[in-house]
Amino acid sequence: MDKLMISLYSLRPATWDDFEFVFQLNKINMWKYVELVRVWSDEVERADMHRKFAPGRDQIVQIDGKAVGVFKVDYQESEICLNHIELLPEFQGKGVGTALMQKVLTEAESLNMPVTLYVLKINPAKQFYKHLGFQTVEEIASGKDCNGMERGVKCKMLAAANATTVGKAQLRQGVS
Repeated sequence: MDKLMISLYSLRPATWDDFEFVFQLNKINMWKYVELVRVWSDEVERADMHRKFAPGRDQIVQIDGKAVGVFKVDYQESEICLNHIELLPEFQGKGVGTALMQKVLTEAESLNMPVTLYVLKINPAKQFYKHLGFQTVEEIASGKDCNGMERGVKCKMLAAANATTVGKAQLRQGVS
């Protein structure tokens, strides 16, 4: 599929029937990174996903009626938070993620609000966010799981409200 075809995506509200798709999507995309910081456990990861999954707020990304990803954005008083974006590997690098993110960044600009997100420091998606104008503003140890294993370091990334017009967001960098 070319980028033009891929950019013709649609979103629909997730239902509990989508939970297994979202869990398997997360497993496909995140297993190798989780394994670098702790042992992947389907039971632990499924419970964590069950706590985070929000039917109605989570959106299923579709192409030609087929579920290909998940997307969740929360609008808060002072910022827009990107909580979840994942695509099946065969749809990554095809323009879908960029189209979804540009929509959020354009909306943030019109509302004059920054966009924040958290990503594992070792996740290559961090480069995708940097390309869109996000910069790391904080590194946060994400604690230990129920087995006492370190969860890794997450980066809090931020794009200024005007990131879509200035290209790269010009923000201070800091590590806490």
